[in-house]
This record gives sequence, structure tokens and C-alpha cells, in this order.
Amino acid sequence: MTSPLDGAVAIVTGSAMNIGREICRQLAAMGARVVTHAASNRAGAEETAALIRADGGAAATWIGDLTDPDGARALVGAALDAFGGLHILVNNAAIRGNDALGEISLETFQAIMRTNVEASMLCAQAAAPHMAVAGWGRIVNLGGLSAHRGVTGRVHVATSKMALVGMTRALAAELAADKIT
Repeated sequence: MTSPLDGAVAIVTGSAMNIGREICRQLAAMGARVVTHAASNRAGAEETAALIRADGGAAATWIGDLTDPDGARALVGAALDAFGGLHILVNNAAIRGNDALGEISLETFQAIMRTNVEASMLCAQAAAPHMAVAGWGRIVNLGGLSAHRGVTGRVHVATSKMALVGMTRALAAELAADKIT
């Protein structure tokens, strides 16, 4: 019996623990071969990959900075090298600060925007051409309720997550002709 994602290749950013780890495990359980990622938590990303392999799945790991265009391209390259294609990108990597408005430094705000928004755009930009070649693709950007409801102490996070909403809608419109949703 085949699984829904047999033959698919997925990248999950920020997959060293928590939601990212579980997304990887679920994608693998549905038949996808998965590239795990962390900016610096190599042990966590490798543990996620080991859990996938222990369950009979295929996984590879890439560690690096996705706020650098070369890093985003290298992550996609790791998927191509390991599994020969790319079909699914889950942008889960994020910084989630908790600071009152008056305590947010410009540097902190910019770091959150770089990781939560810019890295997601760079990864989508690097991944989309390979999905188009494959004939289909899925780009999933994880947001959160703070973007829609507003949350005390998270102005910077809510701003970044609402930016992801706009980017997701724009990507859907732009990439639909290539069967990338």
C-alpha cells in the first residue's frame, strides 16, 4: 500500500524540537523523505532525523543560517543532493520573543523579522524553481494567533507573523500556475 507522500521530498525549517520535530515525523509517516534543519541545534535536528529513521523513514539534516541567501540555497541543495528533488517546504523556524513595546530594541525587532519573514521568503525563493520542475509543490508558512488577535508583549512577533500571512497569499497567487500551493 502506498502512502500519500511516497516519493515526495520535504524540508522543515526549525525542526530540532517541538512543532517542527512533529511535522517532520508526520511527513515521514506519510511517506515523505525529510530534511531536518536548525540554525545551530545540531543535536536536536539530528535527533529528529534519527527518530524518522528509527520509524523506517528517510531523513537528512542541514545546519545553517537561513537569513543568508546562500544558506537558503544550500538547504535546498541539501535536499536535492540527499533525495534528488523537492516538493514540500515548511517554514517553521522562528524567533518568539516576549517583550513589552518599550523594551524591544531595533536589533531584536530586526532579528525577528529576518528569521520569521526574510528567511521564509529566501527559502521559498530557493525552493520554488525545483518544485516547478517537479510539477507540483507545497509551501507552508507557520504563523500564529498573535498575528490575528494581538498579544501583549509580542508586538514584534505578531508583526512578523502577519507579514507571513501577506507573503503566503502572494506566493499562492504567483506560484499557482506552476501547481505550487
